[in-house]
Amino acid sequence: NGDLGLSPGTSVVGFPPGLVSGTKHVADAAAAQAHTDATSAATALLATGPGTDITSTDLGGDTLTPGTYSASTSGTWSAGALTLNGAGEYILLFGTSLTLPAGASIVLINGATADKVYFVTGTFITFGANNTLSGNFMAGSAITTASNTVLTGRLLTYRGSGTSITYPSATVGNNPLVTSGMSGGADGGCLPKVTLS
Repeated sequence: NGDLGLSPGTSVVGFPPGLVSGTKHVADAAAAQAHTDATSAATALLATGPGTDITSTDLGGDTLTPGTYSASTSGTWSAGALTLNGAGEYILLFGTSLTLPAGASIVLINGATADKVYFVTGTFITFGANNTLSGNFMAGSAITTASNTVLTGRLLTYRGSGTSITYPSATVGNNPLVTSGMSGGADGGCLPKVTLS
């Protein structure tokens, strides 16, 4: 639900048969600006680190309060829910990658909202099947989603040519769930709820 953009590059595969309710921006001015903005946002978020060290922390079953967290290499998430407790920004930085297991979820309580949650990796993010996630997922090189995953948020890659976002077959978009949040961007800060089935 919403727009789909690609820059740099011109190869968008799978849409169709996948459906996009908004506009496809492929190698146009809007896509180029979105890529510039994503790169600037990732750079600014990375500059907030290092914050609290979570290199040895298993995010599955953990509870975090607002703040900046970082792992020098990849993130560890073995199973279960990550609970974000309290209003404010959550910035989770990973030197290399983050892989989520099947059935992983993010639970927002006590004022935590999807628009203020950021996961930023140096390389890739891989979702497991049946994930229920909230936040902005930004990867240096690639994001791979999985079946039956519900995301309230954004998927963005921020480096140059060769980055990718891969969806499973039969992607279905639902109506936006959050209509305010991050400033800037062509979508006015709207965080859509997307179901990947």
